[in-house]
Parts: sequence; C-alpha cells; structure tokens
Amino acid sequence: MVPHELRRKALSVSRYEESLALFEREYEVSDGSNTITRVHMWIMKEYGVAESWTKLLSACLEGSLTGPFGVRKSGEVVFRMLGGVLVLVDPETEQVKDFETDGYRYFFMDSFVESLVLLDQPNAISY
Repeated sequence: MVPHELRRKALSVSRYEESLALFEREYEVSDGSNTITRVHMWIMKEYGVAESWTKLLSACLEGSLTGPFGVRKSGEVVFRMLGGVLVLVDPETEQVKDFETDGYRYFFMDSFVESLVLLDQPNAISY
C-alpha cells in the first residue's frame, strides 16, 4: 500500500539503496514561461509495512521532469528533465545541481556489484 495522501496520484516507482521508492510530481508555472517541477520522494523503510513510508526529499527543479533516472552510490538521485538534461538532488541537503555530461543525449544508468568471480572461467577456483 502507498501512503494515503499519494493514492490516486501519478507516481514513478524505483529503488533507493535497499528500499522501495515512490516519486510524486507537482508542476508549478512561474511567470508564464518557466516551468518549475516540485518532486517528492518517499521510501518504504521496512519492506511490506505500509506505515513505514517516509518522505525523504522535496525539491524544486527548473524545467519539466520526465522522471527519476537513477541513484548514485553517494545517495544522490539523478532526474531526467525534458530535453535530456540530467540533474542531481542530494536527499540530505535537497541541493540541486547539473549532472555534467559531454553533450551526449542518450544515457544509461545501471548498478553493479564488485565481484571476484571469473566470468570467462565458470569452474575456476580462487584461493
């Protein structure tokens, strides 16, 4: 179950560290031309316990948000904005900054786990 105040709202679902995360978007238009997107991030601290939902961040982003893009190892949340711009939000400080790239418009973000497994030798023994 999602928090009562989020029912009947359009939400994005993702993973944040070891928790389930929900992203709620609210759009505000300022001065008639610039769009400001307010985003709220909720995490489920204890999996399967509806009462454990906690709002982790509320931030205002310049532009139209297309959705959450990923989470960095540092805990910063990467959001993708309309036009392909990526921004970082630090959940602790709620500071927003541009995620600098070298002009590419196609991005992919994935997580990995370091391992000593030898992928090309499935029967290898390590000492």
